[in-house]
Amino acid sequence: MSPLPLYLERNYRKLKRLGSRFYTDTYLVEGKRDGLLYVAKVFDATRLERHDAYAIVEAALENNRMVKEALEIRSYKKGSANVKKIYYVGQDAYAEPLVITEFVKYSLEEYKQRKALSLNEIIKILLDTSLGLKFVFDNTDLCAHGDICPDNIYILENEKGIQAKVGDFDGASNPKFSVPPLLLHAKYKPPEDKPDCSRKYDVYSLGLILSELTISEAVAEEIKLKGPMIVDKYHRAPPEIRELIKKSVTFKDYRITLDEFIEELKNIKANIAKSGIREFPESGIDLKRELKATFEQFLMIMETCKIKKDKARAKKIKEIFPKARMIKELWKKGEKDSIKDLLDSLKKDLSQIS
Repeated sequence: MSPLPLYLERNYRKLKRLGSRFYTDTYLVEGKRDGLLYVAKVFDATRLERHDAYAIVEAALENNRMVKEALEIRSYKKGSANVKKIYYVGQDAYAEPLVITEFVKYSLEEYKQRKALSLNEIIKILLDTSLGLKFVFDNTDLCAHGDICPDNIYILENEKGIQAKVGDFDGASNPKFSVPPLLLHAKYKPPEDKPDCSRKYDVYSLGLILSELTISEAVAEEIKLKGPMIVDKYHRAPPEIRELIKKSVTFKDYRITLDEFIEELKNIKANIAKSGIREFPESGIDLKRELKATFEQFLMIMETCKIKKDKARAKKIKEIFPKARMIKELWKKGEKDSIKDLLDSLKKDLSQIS
């Protein structure tokens, strides 16, 4: 690993390494003067093993520099609060390949594993992220983020609830640079070859994230394989959410723009406020907990039956075993809407056996 940039060594204490990805290392650091926490991202062009490696890092630094300047000069504009703050950008890819940003405790990927999100929270996260992207595109030369995913969306918790911020514009599309983008999260990539300035590219990724948060994590892959109409079989998401997903994850010529995506989200938010709908019928995390508890009970009954050599109960367990196996298969496929009735039936069977 290359030595840390001198600016980082002089001004920050390295607390721990947060991660390593492709050509970057990320650290949690503490400011020596103010004692506050920051995130330091160090680029290492030598790890790319490409003839244009240093040009790629230079482009990443320039992208961050533009976002930093826009946040400083136009902080009063709508959407600026939804972009992760950038405090320092190194001068070049050779001596100072470094970006210092604000520390936000959770990425969306971490946050959605931590708690069940309400429909209101999901819409706010997507709306905040979209407004952050719009701010950057309106106030810099950048026109597509190119790597929108739950790892690059950050969640702040405060007394008003949650706020989402978009970050990591390293590989954003900039017409001034001819450097090809580096794709880090292929799962959320649109079908087109590369980002352009139509403001449609990132909408596809946002639509996939919306489908994951409102339906299931497995549905994104299903959409990519079978097309957008597949979401209509999942009734857990309200009809207007399903319509927005379909408009977002279709082919580029028919896909809505970022501005249209924002307006659709605002309309859905207003309609939800009028109707009073705030929660899903069943959250993914609650269902996961219920499944875990039920299968633990199932295993406990099986073990007790084996120890006591209870043939009568063993026969009943054998009869309901296919039901448990079917639930497991449906969970793996992401078909959570089909699980609830089967799970209730299995729980009833277990209560009778125990």
